[in-house]
Amino acid sequence: MILQTLSTVLLLATAQTGTKDQGLSDAELLKRFHALNLRMADLGDLVRTKTTNASVKTFATALANDHRRMDRILLSIAEGMKITLGAPQWDREDIADNRAFADAFNKMKTLTPDKNYDKAFLDMMLEDHNQQLNILQTEKNRTSNGRLRDHMNDFLTMELKHRNRALELEGKRPPAAS
Repeated sequence: MILQTLSTVLLLATAQTGTKDQGLSDAELLKRFHALNLRMADLGDLVRTKTTNASVKTFATALANDHRRMDRILLSIAEGMKITLGAPQWDREDIADNRAFADAFNKMKTLTPDKNYDKAFLDMMLEDHNQQLNILQTEKNRTSNGRLRDHMNDFLTMELKHRNRALELEGKRPPAAS
């Protein structure tokens, strides 16, 4: 039931925050992925402290670190473009995907750390990363800013890596070759 609720929350966010036909502006992309980086870093920190599975703990730590690293680059790009991102609050009620994430995050805080906890986290990662991959694929070539486009390509690579690792941990994909 909890897994179904988390998936429903994330699917609702996907349905309500799809990209517009004309695409997202550079400022909208920067703000969206800035908030996403902060959300994923917070989630990675939470799961790292709660899970008892060493592989999930390692993944959660990498998730948080990767998103913090990508956010530092994104902030530099925004500064160069003279776009002020401010300090987003991912639990703002007026933004559907932020609200949905906050609901899912709060549920993760209350779950008992066991294999169902890990599955809820990994399912959440698959849903979220698939959504972000779709947006990145759609939007990455719409920007005229080369540095932002390059960063979005790097972001796409990172999101694929995270999604594939979540699949591996769920046993839906063979481990990557070393």
